[in-house]
Amino acid sequence: MINRKTYKFSELVNIIGGGTPKTSVSEYWGGHIPWLSVVDFGGDRKTVYTTEKSITEKGLNESSTKLLNKGQLIISARGTVGEIAVLGTDMAFNQSCYGLDAKPEIAVKTFYTTC
Repeated sequence: MINRKTYKFSELVNIIGGGTPKTSVSEYWGGHIPWLSVVDFGGDRKTVYTTEKSITEKGLNESSTKLLNKGQLIISARGTVGEIAVLGTDMAFNQSCYGLDAKPEIAVKTFYTTC
């Protein structure tokens, strides 16, 4: 018999909320940072490389949006709830999504126990 430990999902990953820079501030929009929303993934699109909209550094720094790294997971929380995709590049995201980031102690433990 295999001994297994049960975890809550929140014990395995950090759940990161997104945000939207004010649309009325033109200096926040049209920059080089891809800004993900639920329209950018789902269905057959399981890795996201491009987004419909982009933001500036100012938009990132002066809003509640967060920057996720290439390889991190994103899950939709509105629209089609539960769609999951992998980020193909670093990008920010809106409040209709959550970023999922494996907690370092879990990622390291999993790596060493599977090698």
